[in-house]
Amino acid sequence: MEPIHSRPMAGKTVLVTGGTAGIGKATALGLATMGPHVAITGRDPARTDAAAGEIHAAGGGQVDAFVADLSSQSEVRRLADEVLHRLSRIDVLVNNAGATRRGDFLA
Repeated sequence: MEPIHSRPMAGKTVLVTGGTAGIGKATALGLATMGPHVAITGRDPARTDAAAGEIHAAGGGQVDAFVADLSSQSEVRRLADEVLHRLSRIDVLVNNAGATRRGDFLA
């Protein structure tokens, strides 16, 4: 039987959208303990920086924070450009952030 590595994602880069609260933050925190370079997105600069600090403390690895409002196509494009320039690659993308307009769920 092969040993289980304690840091199975070491050397990988993970981007979690909406990583400042809720499921996105919990996902980023859990992944951070597995050893990857974690990157998160958030809308609010202060919350995004605070979450990045907490994620770094949980895993000890590199954490990048990107700020963008994903409900705006121009912000999505700007974010994509920034990510392309700052991250050499993305091995795992967790698309957690989402937006709904009022009435989207009305039958």
